[in-house]
Amino acid sequence: MRTVFPALILLLLLVAPLQSGRAAAQADSPLTSDLDPAPIVEWMELLRQRIWLEATSAPAAARIYGYTSITVYESLIPGMPAFRSLVFQLNGLGDLPYWDDEELYDWLSVSNGAIHTVLHGLMFDASSETLGAFDALRDEQAAARTAEVGAEIVARSLEFGEELGTGLLDWIANDNYKAAAQAAADYKLPTAEEWGLTETEDWLYVQTDLNMPLVEPTYGTVRTIGVENRYDCIVPNNMDFSIDPESAFYQQTMEVFEVGNNLTEEQQEIAQFWIDTPGESTTPAGHWISIANQMVDHLDLTLDRAAMMYGMLGMVLHDSFVVGFGIKYELPLLRPVTYINRYISRRWQPYLVTPQFPEYPSNHSIVSAAAADILTFLFDIVPFTDMTAAESLGVVRSFYSFEQAADEAAISRLYGGIHYRTAIENGRRIGHCIAERTLDRVVMLPIEQGE
Repeated sequence: MRTVFPALILLLLLVAPLQSGRAAAQADSPLTSDLDPAPIVEWMELLRQRIWLEATSAPAAARIYGYTSITVYESLIPGMPAFRSLVFQLNGLGDLPYWDDEELYDWLSVSNGAIHTVLHGLMFDASSETLGAFDALRDEQAAARTAEVGAEIVARSLEFGEELGTGLLDWIANDNYKAAAQAAADYKLPTAEEWGLTETEDWLYVQTDLNMPLVEPTYGTVRTIGVENRYDCIVPNNMDFSIDPESAFYQQTMEVFEVGNNLTEEQQEIAQFWIDTPGESTTPAGHWISIANQMVDHLDLTLDRAAMMYGMLGMVLHDSFVVGFGIKYELPLLRPVTYINRYISRRWQPYLVTPQFPEYPSNHSIVSAAAADILTFLFDIVPFTDMTAAESLGVVRSFYSFEQAADEAAISRLYGGIHYRTAIENGRRIGHCIAERTLDRVVMLPIEQGE
């Protein structure tokens, strides 16, 4: 049975502009909704696997997932007459190449060409195996569509997809990612001396493994996509640093310490299930892309609905890491293991390896809350079994809603011993803000007044 968006949710869009940013193509080209979404899922699954094998950092991976998801949506828009383009809606996104409305197109082939082009641009420095895998899938899908609709239409569609992908890459190139990466090479963590802190006041983050580089210390300067400004969703850390046993900081650290010393088997499973470590998984954003991929089949989505899902999800995945990492490095807070080793137990170690970036806020909590809000907006409450770790860990977990999954992802960081509760709870608030601001600004499906 095809999923129908809840009527209450659609009412929220009544005030949206009626006209699409880019008019639908001629009626002779097929509607996107009549095409199989499986080729798009193939691309997103391949991307997840290549990000895993390339050991891409979590923020950089979210950027790739985000732009690829937007490419999916924008490449299929010509066959979606009820939907709006993202042109002039996303930060910095101006006009894109336009199709020839006198010609026939195969929108799956347009998407194939666009995704292939954008991924080669985003991951230009990836291994030859990864770039070769992208080429192979492009050729495989082109051959399949040629057998379906003919070589002439596929060639024309691939060409337009490549033009569209190039236009998107021009937009992507101005997001400040390159400059942020260059600035990261010179970044140094602040010291207690520079801040004028005494030993008992020293709340500054220190690396737990000096042999590992800091992760994306300047990522907060990258342009957001859907959120107008990353400062719109900042939630300050409202827990003052203290070593007083009666203080909130000490007590929250003791919670991490005691939970870590008494983990149940289920808590260990939850920590592992949501670990999403770069190089050992497809990253936190990739976990939610996996859930989205599963929803295509689970909810029997038409391709236009799947495209909307990917497009909306991609925006918040990307923005979650821009917002979160911007906060992390502005006031870089020490991790629980550092505090515990200084003031409670010198030999204590967390269940999970502590990442090489500051503690506050929990980005798992941010990205999971934002992703769950988008999926709930689109599909309401959906019970599902998450198969993401079925092969890698031999574990599946079932949830009665996307929100429950996000809550479990958030609390997994406490079980792992790498976040205080405040970072988790405020991270969720930030994620909710990102989803809300995105939904307020970006309209994909306008509804006529009175409908």
